[in-house]
Order: sequence, then structure tokens, then C-alpha cells
Amino acid sequence: MSNTVYVTLARQSLLREEMSVIAQNIANTSTTAYKGERRMFKEYLFQSADGNTVSYVEDAGVKRDLIQGRIERTGNDLDVAINGDGYFAVNHPDGILYTRQGHFQLDAKGTLVSSSGLPVLDAGGRPIVIPARTSHVTIGRDGTIATDSGALGRLQLVRFENEDQLVRYGEGLFAAPGTEQPETLRAKDVDVQQGAIEASNVSPIIEMTHMIELVRNYQSAQRMMDTDRDMQSKAIQDMTAVK
Repeated sequence: MSNTVYVTLARQSLLREEMSVIAQNIANTSTTAYKGERRMFKEYLFQSADGNTVSYVEDAGVKRDLIQGRIERTGNDLDVAINGDGYFAVNHPDGILYTRQGHFQLDAKGTLVSSSGLPVLDAGGRPIVIPARTSHVTIGRDGTIATDSGALGRLQLVRFENEDQLVRYGEGLFAAPGTEQPETLRAKDVDVQQGAIEASNVSPIIEMTHMIELVRNYQSAQRMMDTDRDMQSKAIQDMTAVK
């Protein structure tokens, strides 16, 4: 195959991968606190057999968009949104995980759990239990949880120096790699809003526009391969026609 075919095939392969990321973003436009992603690329230079330098496109990984989604009011006392930096901590069988999805609820034992059923932790690393027959729960801007009987504790709220290093764990959860240790946020440094959730930061219009652009780029690469194939076919025909 010619260098043109190798280059365009490499480009089309990465375009397909980028399309899968866009599809994931679009599928999560209504997912609470979802952060969109974008695939990154870099140039890779290769010395071909004929001595020419060929420029390839190489996958450089996925970059997460950390911009906060808009805060949407729900009126549900157990819904909470973090306005600004921070993550909630939840107890997972594999260890403590972190999330910005504040659509909480109570399980059969009165334990405050995430939408995926994981216990939400307080500042001391313990599950939060709401007493039975509690008529009203308030969650202050500093994350303090109280009922008619008084304060129960404060939500564990943390931040990370290199937030983009968090590993997506699924269902809005993130794991902290060994190189990233959570920093506990002080009460005065957080703004927790009760009765609200953070929406996805994905814009469907932008994603659809990007998808259309990718389709056009893919088609352009295909036309380039078709042109190269036609030129080679013509060259072969011309050579065989010489007598």
C-alpha cells in the first residue's frame, strides 16, 4: 500500500474512536453531573522506505471537560449540588470512590445512599444514617446535615490537585490513583445547594456539530484513498500498454 493509504487509514481509525467518544457524550446529556470528554491526538513522524518523512495522526488519550454543569432546582430535600470545586465520597466494595452526582436517597435502613445505592460518607468517613420518622432533613451550604432532632454530621467533601487524573469508574463515580490524594474541604470553602442537582456539561448542539464535521473528515479521507487507488490503477494500465 502507498503512504497515502497508510496515512488515511490511520486517520479514519482515529476518527472512528473520536466518534465513539462523541456518541458517549450525547448519550449522557441528561446524566447528572456528567463531564464530557474529547479525544486528543498528536503528530507522529515516520521515515518511509523512500526516504520521505510521513506524518501520521496518533492517539494521545482522552481529555475530560471539567467545567461545571448548570445547577438545576429539583425541590427534593435529598438532592444536593456542589457549586464550585469538590466531590462527595461514597463507600464502594473496592474502596472509597468520588462523585459529583448528588441525587441521594435513603435505603431501607435509613442510610443516605447515592443513586447507585452506595453509602454516602460523612467527614469522619462513616455512613450517614437518618433517624426513622424524621419529617424534614436540611443540608447546609457547608454540607452539614440536620433533622428536627439536631445535626447528624457533615458530608465529606474533597478536592484533588490534579482533578483530570481521576479515573472514571462508571455511574458517575471516580477513583483516585495512588498519586492523587484527596484534600478535605473546609466548611467555609464549599457551597452545597440543597434541593438541586448539577446537570451534564455536554451541549447536544455542539456534539452534533462535531459529529457532522467528523463524518465529513472521514468521507474526505475516503475520497483521498479512492483518488490514490485510481491513480495507481491508471499507472499500471499505462505501463502494461507500453510496447
